[in-house]
Amino acid sequence: MRMTRFAVWFVATILLLACTATPARLTKPQFIARWNAICVSDERPLDALSQQVPGPLTDETLPQYAKLFAESARLLRIEIKDLKDVRPPVEDQIVVDRILGHLEAGIAQIGRLRDAASHGHIEAVATAGQNEGLADARELAQRYGVDPGCFGGTGE
Repeated sequence: MRMTRFAVWFVATILLLACTATPARLTKPQFIARWNAICVSDERPLDALSQQVPGPLTDETLPQYAKLFAESARLLRIEIKDLKDVRPPVEDQIVVDRILGHLEAGIAQIGRLRDAASHGHIEAVATAGQNEGLADARELAQRYGVDPGCFGGTGE
């Protein structure tokens, strides 16, 4: 009887550990391939969203821009979550963390644009310039080997 309980407990423990185990770290080529695949799939909705730009920035289109910024940030958060689920080689973790940090900064900038547009601050939206967080993430990721089309790049 004791042996049966122990066997059941042992098997249950092994199954639980198998289900909750941290994913294995990938090699650099495997990691880059996974990130590129995520970029392709997760950026399709972002590409479609970019086709919904409401035209010139005016007081009338500002609410539409606020919605566009909010949806962009939401989609980028999904992409970052998916990217974080992929484990790079140990020696590359710092670089990957920096890329993810730049992406988070890019989302924060989009959030500030959403807030400005929501509150009718057209000048703040008009003068925002390039999203430095996304640009820095794209540059660092490309140097690492990720496809140039990731994070809003042109893929050229």
